[in-house]
Amino acid sequence: MSDRYRPRGPRNQQRGGYQSRSSYIPQRRDNRNRDSYIPSGPKRLAERDNYRPDNDRYQQQENRPASSIPHGESPSSLSGATALHPPPKGPRDSYASGMKRPLPSGPASFRKRRDFNSNSNRIPIPKGPRQGFNEMDGGNGNGNGNVDNYRRARQPEKQKLSLEQIYCIKTTNRPNIYQRVLQVGEGTYGKVYKAQHKLTGEYVAMKKLRLESEKEGFPITAIREIKLLQSFDHANVVGLLEMMVEYNQIYMVFDYLDHDLTGLLTHPDLQLQECHRKFIFKQLMEGLNYLHKKRIIHRDIKGSNILLDNIGRLKIADFGLARTMKIVGANEKPDYTNRVITIWYRPPELLLGATDYGREVDVWGVGCLLIELYCKMAAFRGMDEVSQLCRIFNIMGTPTLQNWPEIDQLPWFEMLKPKINVKSKFAQKYSESMSVPAFKLAEQLLQLNPKLRPTAEEALNHEYFQQDPQPKPLYFLKDIQGEWHEFETKKRRRAERKRIKEEEDAQLAASKKAAAAPAVASAPAEASAVNSIKEEVDSVDAITYSEKLVNGDDNKNRSSEIDLKIVDSVEEHNKMEEKSLDTKTT
Repeated sequence: MSDRYRPRGPRNQQRGGYQSRSSYIPQRRDNRNRDSYIPSGPKRLAERDNYRPDNDRYQQQENRPASSIPHGESPSSLSGATALHPPPKGPRDSYASGMKRPLPSGPASFRKRRDFNSNSNRIPIPKGPRQGFNEMDGGNGNGNGNVDNYRRARQPEKQKLSLEQIYCIKTTNRPNIYQRVLQVGEGTYGKVYKAQHKLTGEYVAMKKLRLESEKEGFPITAIREIKLLQSFDHANVVGLLEMMVEYNQIYMVFDYLDHDLTGLLTHPDLQLQECHRKFIFKQLMEGLNYLHKKRIIHRDIKGSNILLDNIGRLKIADFGLARTMKIVGANEKPDYTNRVITIWYRPPELLLGATDYGREVDVWGVGCLLIELYCKMAAFRGMDEVSQLCRIFNIMGTPTLQNWPEIDQLPWFEMLKPKINVKSKFAQKYSESMSVPAFKLAEQLLQLNPKLRPTAEEALNHEYFQQDPQPKPLYFLKDIQGEWHEFETKKRRRAERKRIKEEEDAQLAASKKAAAAPAVASAPAEASAVNSIKEEVDSVDAITYSEKLVNGDDNKNRSSEIDLKIVDSVEEHNKMEEKSLDTKTT
């Protein structure tokens, strides 16, 4: 066994020559007898330890140029620290004790750069004001002028841009950059305001999203609308300018247009010609064709969502119910909701509960608007789903399995199927008020069978747009006073109804007052007649009293006879009571 594993006894019994840890003293280097102390650390530590703030003579001599040394005097003849400690030859040489190390002039890699050494590529450093600058001293050249004038002169002139050139405006103002003017619309998903930009003066439409009833965060319909609006780029489809958050409210900012179709058609002095109607309807079909090619269904085509400016340029707005069509397989159905589209413009397949539909629902809506352009009134005005379906069948005729084979497969057909067959009255009702090409196009757009309705692209190729007169802008809209929207039109109607009711109430009150006036006028006559009657009665009473005075004996005899009769009747009455009492006792 080796000594490593051999057990050992107490330390005092160990072998000689063993040195314990407590008695071990390491051998240190004695530097006390040396002339100078040289640290054993790195050179930078030696330089740090040798630095003395009073040894600045070498630094001054080192920084002096060669031309500044006196003639006939060599650097070796200089006294002090310069003669004793000559300057080091390079940065890697060590510095002697008491010598100040020169300050570094920068990294070597930076000094080796060509662009740094060359004066052509060096960035110019702005200098201070020069003496004799005319802007500062007011033209005297003394340099004692106003510094503000100098700074104003050095500032570059700001370039003014037109509204078409402005892409983005960065401002540090408060968030209410838009000043509201008035409310122009209100719907299920929010309110719409007309507002003016405080910097540019441009008018915009701000749609305030209604978030009070949301329990699951931001509404999915608003997210879908924002996503769709950001993808649009067409002259006849409204675009989203920006999103704005103000006082915990979210706004969507759009281009502002002066009118909508429903409000404009209610104007009493509006006279549309055939060319103007074509101009409006062609823009509507072009915008709808753009949406349908992008596989987007609007699902809320109506007059209040068709905006017009002051020359008749049209934009389709309000994509709160719009969505992209699903891509389904051969045996699959998209299963959309049928609770869309305002009831006056809702097609019959949705009223019968269809959930498998496509672009045809928008085509029915534009067909209703085409009739409204000529008649200034909605074609089918029902109160609910059942009455709306009855109005459609009464005008367009009841459908049959020959012209609509799939109607019996709709979910609500058995509940809402018509009891009697009605022939179409569409021709006799609208053929005289519309032109022949317009009537033919409307008849095709309003087919009961959705598969028989033309697409938007096919409608644009119809003869209605090919024949004369050609479409023309509505320049006369600039002369129309005010802005005509459906919201304001409803307010005007309510105010008109209130005024008419007040007038009727005033007329009724006046008629009642007029009817009460003769009675008041006849009251004095009646009073005088009553007084005359009273006078006559009094006179008669006076005559009878005088007669009584004259015929006093006769009157006394008559009165005594009457008194006797009364006494006899009282006695008979008492006798009768006594008899009744006797019978009761027996």
